[in-house]
Amino acid sequence: MSHTVLYIDDSDDNLVLVERILRPRGDVRLRVAQTGRDGVEAAIGDPPNLILLDNRLPDSSGLQVLGELAASPTTAAVPVVVFSGDTGQRWSRNCSRRERPTSWPNRSPSGICWP
Repeated sequence: MSHTVLYIDDSDDNLVLVERILRPRGDVRLRVAQTGRDGVEAAIGDPPNLILLDNRLPDSSGLQVLGELAASPTTAAVPVVVFSGDTGQRWSRNCSRRERPTSWPNRSPSGICWP
């Protein structure tokens, strides 16, 4: 069985790292998007099994992308891991100013962002 990972990040260096980590696994297909908009479109057009998401993208934040993914019935159940170069304190401050998306069915992002 093949698994698809959608990696949304604009850093070429990070992409090389993720490719090196996933390459030994022959059952993982890696797809890449370098902007939030392209990532959301790719996820909705062909939902992956997992999304790896950078918090800082050229056109949006990871939280904005999470909100769009949560709002779509096509991607609402896809697991998302958010990566950030921000310190935990800064990430917590940014997240505490946001409300948990009400459209997030049966998913608890509390470990990621919302207290």
